[in-house]
Amino acid sequence: MTILFTKSGRKTSSMPEIRENKKLRGLDVAKLKRWLLQEAAEEANSLKDIGSEAYFINLSYRLLTPEEFSIASEYLFGHSLKGYEKEKRIKH
Repeated sequence: MTILFTKSGRKTSSMPEIRENKKLRGLDVAKLKRWLLQEAAEEANSLKDIGSEAYFINLSYRLLTPEEFSIASEYLFGHSLKGYEKEKRIKH
């Protein structure tokens, strides 16, 4: 069970378990994207940032672009994830 702290100091819910193997499976990626968007929405709610909360709630984890993934990551933790090609969706 992995609990992280956001840049504001709020504890996240437990991060989904990612199976260890060479490739992330589609289910693992979907769980991670869903968790990230839920946590970003909760962070925005805790900060009374209604616009950002609505933004994260209305994103689809199934259609999440690498840029949107990075926006949520930056909002939560103050840094984005590296390694995704800008014009491609997160592969699973």
